[in-house]
Amino acid sequence: MEKILTILIVSIILIALIAFTAGLTVVKVVFKKTFASFKYDPYVAIARYDFYENELHRELVNFESGKNILQGYFYKGKNKDSVTNNKLIVFSHGIWSGHEDYMTLLKWFIDHGMSVFAYDYTAYNNSKGYSAKGLPQSMLDLNCALDFIEKDKELSKYEICLLGHSWGAYASTAVLKFKHNISKVVAMSGFDSPLEISMSTASKLLGTQSALLKPFVKAENKRIFGKQANVKATDSINSSEVPVLIIHGAGDKFIEYDKTALIAKKDEITNPNVSYYTINKEKIDNHNSYINNVEAATYIEEIVADFKELEKQYGKEGVPKDVKDKFFEDIDRNKSNQANVELCQRIYDFIIV
Repeated sequence: MEKILTILIVSIILIALIAFTAGLTVVKVVFKKTFASFKYDPYVAIARYDFYENELHRELVNFESGKNILQGYFYKGKNKDSVTNNKLIVFSHGIWSGHEDYMTLLKWFIDHGMSVFAYDYTAYNNSKGYSAKGLPQSMLDLNCALDFIEKDKELSKYEICLLGHSWGAYASTAVLKFKHNISKVVAMSGFDSPLEISMSTASKLLGTQSALLKPFVKAENKRIFGKQANVKATDSINSSEVPVLIIHGAGDKFIEYDKTALIAKKDEITNPNVSYYTINKEKIDNHNSYINNVEAATYIEEIVADFKELEKQYGKEGVPKDVKDKFFEDIDRNKSNQANVELCQRIYDFIIV
């Protein structure tokens, strides 16, 4: 009997060890893939900096985030008289992108007298690093960007307003815990908690079994980021009286409006200076389509549909590079990049007051 009991205990321990090793391995692989270094996709309908180069003044700057050097960009209008106020928008982009994917939006604010400081996260585009590590990294990178701005002779003269989308919206709200001199914050399509959004994403892929990975996700974040592993945006907002405008698309399927979205946490937000803006207009109510107007969003839908047909035509061999190049060269980027003026005006009015 004692021998059987010993075998049983040893078997349970071995199974537990195997399960632990498997869970940890899965999470490490997912982190490595999800937060791998990223470079801009050249095959998009987006108008990036080179499309607007003749209309913008841009200065490149570098700043440190941990052991890595990040690439920053200071934008203002080309004409000397184009800056009509002292507002500096510090912009933080979403995951698997870069600040140039938002140039149409940023240019609208530059055209209306503001200046913009943008940058790309650790291991993204022209910023250094082998990996973006995890979701808390966007907050840490923004914290370092603000440290740099506050020490810079020219940039420190501006009134700082934070604007972020998705991963950048989390950064722009969570960073309030660091007590920088921030005037306003605008969070578009943001989430509250790195752990919560990670588990929500996992559940869409694995169903209820994803819950088994939660301790491993939590442990990996803790290993990488220590006490900054799961800073909640709501806690940071509540620790401050900085005015915050929270924006979300009602049809967002990525960061769900009524579940993991920051806007879903209204009841947990006690900062009296927080306001909310829901976008529910057809075609521009999802995760990021609302940055453009309805006409541009409709045209982009047509582009996506046309390219899918092209992919069907070439099948498993894939679309040849010369054909793909021609397809994207023929896109009318004036038509596919039209700022949502209603959104921009709402943000502008919030910032300028």
